Amino acid sequence: MCGEVDPPEGFYVSPPSYCKPCFRSVMRERYAIARGKRPPKPAAPPKPWMVDAVDPFAASTTSDAYRWNTYQLTVAMFHGMLIAQAGKCLICDEQLRNPCVDHCHTTQRVRGLLCNNCNAGIGYFQENPDNLTGAIAYLATA
Repeated sequence: MCGEVDPPEGFYVSPPSYCKPCFRSVMRERYAIARGKRPPKPAAPPKPWMVDAVDPFAASTTSDAYRWNTYQLTVAMFHGMLIAQAGKCLICDEQLRNPCVDHCHTTQRVRGLLCNNCNAGIGYFQENPDNLTGAIAYLATA
């Protein structure tokens, strides 16, 4: 295309019909033509976790999708819980930096938002009040 003779490194492996700069310009032109002929994509329907969000772009995070798929918890419901709890953990009353959704593993009912340490603690005690009572008694003797 350009008429220059380049060393073999100046060509792509197969087929070596154009040098690299000419090949890139040919491909840019082909893609531009293809984009012009292709009809625009239809707008995707909003995701379920984005329906009641104030700003739908703020709701398009992986965490929001995970909360919807796991707990059927929308962005508005999650923020409502966070506001109702004043942004604090329900157990230790510390400010939540990365809230965890606490739920009953038997009924799948969401109980509230906890900090990571309290959520992990409940999990380690297997959500069993007897185990927690035993831990409290143990700590009281120390």
